[in-house]
Amino acid sequence: MTHSVSRSFWTFLFALMCFAVLAAGPVFAATTAEEILNSVESKSGLVVVVGCGDAAAPALAADLGKSGDWLVHAIAGNAEELAQFNKAIAAAGVQGCVSAEELGLATLPYRDYMVNILVVMDLQKAQAARLKKQDVHRCVVPQGKVVFCSGGKIEGIGLARDRRRDAVRRARELGLDAGRPSQVRAYRLR
Repeated sequence: MTHSVSRSFWTFLFALMCFAVLAAGPVFAATTAEEILNSVESKSGLVVVVGCGDAAAPALAADLGKSGDWLVHAIAGNAEELAQFNKAIAAAGVQGCVSAEELGLATLPYRDYMVNILVVMDLQKAQAARLKKQDVHRCVVPQGKVVFCSGGKIEGIGLARDRRRDAVRRARELGLDAGRPSQVRAYRLR
C-alpha cells in the first residue's frame, strides 16, 4: 500500500511538472540584454523599451544598443525619466543606435508589425498609463518578442501572436473564403 501511494504521488508530481512546463510555453527567465537579443531569430531590427519610471530601464536600453545591430527606441513617461535615459545613452556611447523620447502610452507610435522586441519595464504602471495588449500585439512582428519586467528584473519573454492567423480563423467563422486574401484583408480592415 505504501509503495503504491508513493508511486502515485511521484506520478502526480511528474504530471504536474510537465503541465507547468507546457503551460509556460515560450516564456523563460532572462537576466541580461544579451539574453533578450538572443531570444529572437533575427539578429537586427527595432527594439522598444517602455520605461514606466523603472530605474533599470535606461541601463537596459543602453545595453540593448551596444551590439550596434539593433535600433533601440526608449519611451519615457516624463521629463525626469527622459533625462535618465539620455544620460545612460551618452554614458554608454550609443547615441546613434539608441534614442529616447517622452510619449504617452495610449497608442504606441509604430506601424503594424514594425517592432521586433518590445520591453515593458513595469506592466502595472504601463497598464495604468493606458497601454493596451491589443496595441502591443498590433505593432510587434509575428514571431517577435514581448518582454515583461517587474522591479527592474526581467521576468519573462513571450512570442507575439500572429494576427494574420487569427484573421483567417475569424474569416472562416464568418463564412468567408479564407483562401482568398482579398476577403481576409477586407475583414481585417474592419
